[in-house]
Amino acid sequence: KIVDVHMLVREFQTFQHYFKQINLSATTMRRTPVGSMNDIKNSEIIERENDQLISSLQGKVAALKSLTIDIGTEVGEQNKYLNGMDNEFDFGEGLLGNTMKRLQIMAAKSNKRFTLYLVVFGFGCFLLIYYVVKWRAWFGSE
Repeated sequence: KIVDVHMLVREFQTFQHYFKQINLSATTMRRTPVGSMNDIKNSEIIERENDQLISSLQGKVAALKSLTIDIGTEVGEQNKYLNGMDNEFDFGEGLLGNTMKRLQIMAAKSNKRFTLYLVVFGFGCFLLIYYVVKWRAWFGSE
């Protein structure tokens, strides 16, 4: 269950504003002097509302805590995944670098027959890919 952080902040501010309106705070709460029945009923109603707001806020704080723990876990997993990808890219870069070095050595030898074979092979691969794409365009659109 995803909780909107802005909603939690608004609820908390509403809760604070409510306490300021009824002149209650954690440090200035005092027992209501014995007065009329209306005063006692009003204080009981206020007490119940306070308890409901506190339990609602506690639930939202617990949800927010759970959400932050889940985010931390997800960040850790994503970091592991990115580190693994970095290692794989480094390995691929090493292989590609070695291949390029070998091609440069071959090109430096300037073996004309081998160069001709390489050009013919490249042209053959191009033709093969061309005909496969054309064949899929003709027969693949059913």
